[in-house]
Amino acid sequence: MIARLTIEDYLHRLASREPTPGGGAAAGLHLAQAAALLGMVARFTTGQRYREVESRAEGIAEASDRLRERSIQLAERDELVFAAVISAYRLPREDPEQQQERTRSIEQATILAADPQLDVLDIGTQIISLAEQLLEFGNQMVLSDVAASADAARAGLGTAVVTMEINARSLHTTEVVERLGAAVQQAEQAMCRADRISAAVRKALAA
Repeated sequence: MIARLTIEDYLHRLASREPTPGGGAAAGLHLAQAAALLGMVARFTTGQRYREVESRAEGIAEASDRLRERSIQLAERDELVFAAVISAYRLPREDPEQQQERTRSIEQATILAADPQLDVLDIGTQIISLAEQLLEFGNQMVLSDVAASADAARAGLGTAVVTMEINARSLHTTEVVERLGAAVQQAEQAMCRADRISAAVRKALAA
């Protein structure tokens, strides 16, 4: 389980000549870091100085904690479902019946493998929404971490976009292909929002 690995052990596995963990798991951990950064900024936006917005900051901190946990679970789930795709590709194909079964198994496994990437879109979009809120009233001393969070979320979304596009090209189930195409468009919009957050922070710090 990724959550129980040290950072060094995880990176060693990621760099190995093994198919898992891969980009999908990395996307989940990008989101986990993004959520953790938001939680930190929110917690620095409490106390007497921030009394008027403290309840909002505390709510964002709690939401960020939940999203961080979901992101780690997502990274672990992605590793499992992608392993199933690899297993499907390794099925025998010596006769027409085996070829048909292999093709069916690959299609089913690939459809299931798309689910974590759709969750990346959901979680990443929520993180960006929270970052937009903190950009308005968060502690200015840690404002750069709001941008860091947005950039980490963007990295997770970008990975999901590439993965969903690859899956869409290999699938034959029209409904799923269309759903992935719509998700890619949504992810690209969220990535643009993340870019705007980062640009706003840089502008504020340069003022």
